[in-house]
Amino acid sequence: MKKILFLGLLIPIFFSACSTVQSIIKSNLPYTASITAPATQSVNTPFTATSLATSFDQILGNKNGAQLVKDVRVVSATLTAINPVSHNLGVLKSVKLFIGNGDNEILVATRNDIGANIGSQLVLDVDNSKFIDTYIKSNSVRIRIEYTLSKALDVDVSMRVAIGLNTTPLTNQ
Repeated sequence: MKKILFLGLLIPIFFSACSTVQSIIKSNLPYTASITAPATQSVNTPFTATSLATSFDQILGNKNGAQLVKDVRVVSATLTAINPVSHNLGVLKSVKLFIGNGDNEILVATRNDIGANIGSQLVLDVDNSKFIDTYIKSNSVRIRIEYTLSKALDVDVSMRVAIGLNTTPLTNQ
């Protein structure tokens, strides 16, 4: 039984270096970041928050996983209230989401005219016309959110940003 368990753990680690597996991992497991909107922020004033993004590769310590994929595009972006969990994100007037590394960044998703009763999860409109390989292949991926409130917050609101990607395996040519 121990041998089967050992092989069950060893096989995924062995195949994690494969470009096809990396493409599947990157296409199914999002980059995430946590952002906090302070209750002290003014209404109708743009506010920016930045956080380092984490991915499945970073959690497992696989530093070369991003080097095995190409043609990386953003296919989904969501903003979810995590503290308080049921907080209505309808207090947001507009949202812009950027992904970057160092001083370089690119706009990947937006949402304007957010409904007052949207709930605790907000799906953003994605711009998937651009490849973001350069950003994903860097050592640290940074997510920046720029938003404006339509109503004042009662408490600080922590939100999780999740960015879904689509990738292609990098094949030797």
